[in-house]
Amino acid sequence: MATNIVGSEHVYVTRTVDDALLAARVVVRGRGQQPYSLVVPIGGDGTLSACLDSMVNEVLLLDNKLNSSNSSSSSKSNGGSSSSGSNMMKVHEAIDKLPCIGYIPMGTGNGLGYVIGCRMPRRRKKKSNNNNNGEDNAEEDDDSRDDGKKKKKKWSEKLLSKISIKRRKVEHAGRVMKRLKQIGDELQQQQQLSGQTKREGAGGGNHLKYSIVEMPMMEVTHHSPTDDDEEQEQQQQTKGDLCFFAGSGFDSLMLEDFKQVKAWSKSPKRKLPSFIKDMLSSVAGYSVALVTRTLPQTLMHQTHKIHVKVTTTDEDTLWVDHRRDVGSQG
Repeated sequence: MATNIVGSEHVYVTRTVDDALLAARVVVRGRGQQPYSLVVPIGGDGTLSACLDSMVNEVLLLDNKLNSSNSSSSSKSNGGSSSSGSNMMKVHEAIDKLPCIGYIPMGTGNGLGYVIGCRMPRRRKKKSNNNNNGEDNAEEDDDSRDDGKKKKKKWSEKLLSKISIKRRKVEHAGRVMKRLKQIGDELQQQQQLSGQTKREGAGGGNHLKYSIVEMPMMEVTHHSPTDDDEEQEQQQQTKGDLCFFAGSGFDSLMLEDFKQVKAWSKSPKRKLPSFIKDMLSSVAGYSVALVTRTLPQTLMHQTHKIHVKVTTTDEDTLWVDHRRDVGSQG
């Protein structure tokens, strides 16, 4: 679908980290003399964050190479050494160098998509045109209930429903891709006319109506409690991982424990009733894993004890503490 809309030479399928790094390198440097004005990652929150993080790393790498070449040439001309540490590009400056991002959420977790409004429109129900149709619909609703209980769908109906939902998602993604292709073409025209991409909400030659949402990113660095001051200072100078939201990792521990509980219940060595296997493989299995594995390991064995330090230079930042009190950075 994507190759039919934008062309196969502009579609990058990434399955490994090396594929993602190669795609980021091509996107940042561009094909030929014309850089990309719009990049559309397709996936979940992790895919989007990893794509942006890889592109920022590539921008910083190019800037570092440029500064190294300039410093070496200046040192040769001056007959001495020159330091380029003060000229190194900052992370927020590298983010500003990125093209506009169009996002199609199609991953397991699409939290950011819900925040910025990337939602598939719900299918509207057909309204009855006259009273007769309304009576017929009411009769159908009555027939669908059996003694006050909703009639369960057959497995074939569930399968057809899932296929219909997936088909609607694919069709909606195709329409979004075509729309983003039009916006990308307009941004490309603006870039050719002005020499740089305009990050404005509307306008251009075709007067397409669109809006660009600015989303802040956080930089996560990892420190060990045994690191001394010199090692921590070196780690602070190195770039961390960019993401839109981060947690303490407690949910990932519970997910891993849930997988172990699920595997334990489905082991052929254990003959458990089918309803117990189904229960441990559902949402109830998370509760079982939380009570039997995650909490005991965390509270009793101290296997997940972390310290978090949050810093920001943005005066408009809001914080919420454990008491639900809200305050401002300024």
